[in-house]
Amino acid sequence: MKKNVMNANASIAEAKALERMNTFFEVFDLEPSQYKAAKIAIDYAVKEVVDPENHEDAVLGTAFDFLSGFEYARNTRNKSVNYMEIIEEVMLSKGVKAALDSLAGFAEEGNADATYLLAEIYLRGELCNQDESKGFRYLQLAIQQGSVKALVRFASIGMHVTHKKGVNEEDENAIITPIHEAALMGHPEAEMILSLLYYSWYEDKGTENIASLWKLKASIDGFDQEKVLELMGYEEELKREKE
Repeated sequence: MKKNVMNANASIAEAKALERMNTFFEVFDLEPSQYKAAKIAIDYAVKEVVDPENHEDAVLGTAFDFLSGFEYARNTRNKSVNYMEIIEEVMLSKGVKAALDSLAGFAEEGNADATYLLAEIYLRGELCNQDESKGFRYLQLAIQQGSVKALVRFASIGMHVTHKKGVNEEDENAIITPIHEAALMGHPEAEMILSLLYYSWYEDKGTENIASLWKLKASIDGFDQEKVLELMGYEEELKREKE
């Protein structure tokens, strides 16, 4: 009997969810291709709206606002998008949590730049409490999505940590491989970091010429010295120098 009641409740919930989705598509004249994003938007709205069962208009409105962010990201995916500006706008109108949720939505859609920004926010403790575990997860996701910046950042964090405790050969290989990969992709800061690694770690192996070539390539590509230091984990030192 208990199982039947559970099945009945599940069926009612499914019917309600389907009705809400149909209403959402009808009211806002959505396309079938938007189904996946619409479902994420509605799931988000149901969690955000107080007493969603009795505030259906609020659920649909919140879902539409969220969906608009998804569509904006999709339509501008191949263009230069300032996600920091986007979440600042959301933050001003709806608060920090909504801004982070919006950014997480962009990340879930597969936008590497948004994912990388979210990783940095959690790693640095900007806008929210620092959460390195969550930051690393988003950093790894950004790498999977093809972010070269995330690749460099991930390896540079490892380099900074291992420098504090001493670097062994296994550490060296784990760190230099992604840095080298990013440098081959033409990332200027990665090229400069690779040059520094060849100078400092492999000096006794006669790699000065390789180091010089990577330094020259980084200079040609216009590397940013401050970005290099930040990626290598020397952000605190930079702040102290500026004070």
